[in-house]
Amino acid sequence: MTTPLRRRGTDPVLVRHVLHHVYAATAIVLMVTGVFLTLPDLRASMIGGYGREILDLHLWAGWLFLAAPPVALLLGRRDLLAALRERLSEGHAWRRFHMASVLIAGFVLGLTGIALWLDLELSRTLADLVSNTHELLSWFVIAELGVHVVAARRKTFERARRLLGLSPVGNDDDPEQDLFEFADDE
Repeated sequence: MTTPLRRRGTDPVLVRHVLHHVYAATAIVLMVTGVFLTLPDLRASMIGGYGREILDLHLWAGWLFLAAPPVALLLGRRDLLAALRERLSEGHAWRRFHMASVLIAGFVLGLTGIALWLDLELSRTLADLVSNTHELLSWFVIAELGVHVVAARRKTFERARRLLGLSPVGNDDDPEQDLFEFADDE
């Protein structure tokens, strides 16, 4: 069946990879700027000063982080939703946990980030809860990124070796299984 995405000539795998890289880049910018905002003395010692530039960069990256999934869904709703459904229902428990936790954390971080940005008139208790939730989930995502990079290293090295024309890795006779391998990733 030809989906609207395929009729327009947009490759669904490309859309998914671009979404992943945009999400990853904005997440890294958000993590770095978030650490600097949370630890202003570290920021002052590393880059100097307490200006608003870091906060502005954090806010713009946050908006891009929130805008990327809806834009990707507009480009390939069925294909992206089918791939997401597959990733959340099949494969290793680690992979399913990773996908679900990152999606939930990203959604809650977006909501709490908007609440912090709007500087809503919240009760002291609710404002503290929003701020603490945003900060704790941020540290969780930083830890998840580290685990993700370590777990995905084999696939990354395999692709780099293939691009560079070096020795093949991950042959059919290779017994090691990749935790991040999906049938539609090629």
